[in-house]
Amino acid sequence: MSWLKLMTQYKEKAKQSSQFPTLGLFAYPTLQAADILLYRATTVPVGDDQKQHLELARHIATTFNSQYECDFFPSPRELLTPNGARIMSLRNGMVKMSKSDVSDMSRINLSDDADTILRKVTKSKTDSSGTVAYDPINRPEISNLITIFSTITNRSIDDIVEEYSSKNYRDFKLLLADVIIAEITPIGAELKKLMDDSSYLQQVLDDGALVAKEIAQKTMQEVSKLVGISDSLR
Repeated sequence: MSWLKLMTQYKEKAKQSSQFPTLGLFAYPTLQAADILLYRATTVPVGDDQKQHLELARHIATTFNSQYECDFFPSPRELLTPNGARIMSLRNGMVKMSKSDVSDMSRINLSDDADTILRKVTKSKTDSSGTVAYDPINRPEISNLITIFSTITNRSIDDIVEEYSSKNYRDFKLLLADVIIAEITPIGAELKKLMDDSSYLQQVLDDGALVAKEIAQKTMQEVSKLVGISDSLR
């Protein structure tokens, strides 16, 4: 319980909500740890804000191994991208971009079409300076746009700033919108194609569920033996 109360993401989201935090929000890191450990994952792709959750999974793994004198659960390592591990909101450069944000203008959805992306980017929040420069502390909004540009194009932030420092915000946003559209709209088209084929999606889900169930049952059978309880999971 004490570990969960210290989770930064829990504290941030609880602070943003006008209602009392839910059990789902409080217990989420535990469920995430269960998903990781159940399949004995060794490497987990996470965002920068999820690293603390992974530390909990590592703690549970090492505690279990120590208590039962075994080396059953691997200690999962994080897989982080060098740039763009945490993309911020288009409306507030200090808050992570999230699908749970009440404002759809705060994020780019994979299903957004070109016109929607263009509108969101051109209306994204920037400061009054008017110059393209990277300063995440003092100028978080324009820095976030530069990070998005860098992440998609695989170009360094320094290169982007050097090339576009003479551009005004409007011109830079138009260029960024083009970059995002080229990257996202093909994904959106494939997403629509898949969503229109419900029988195929259901088959993929069913096949995946069978594989996952087999792995999960094997893990729990081994755990049952290690802790000395009867195996009722066959």
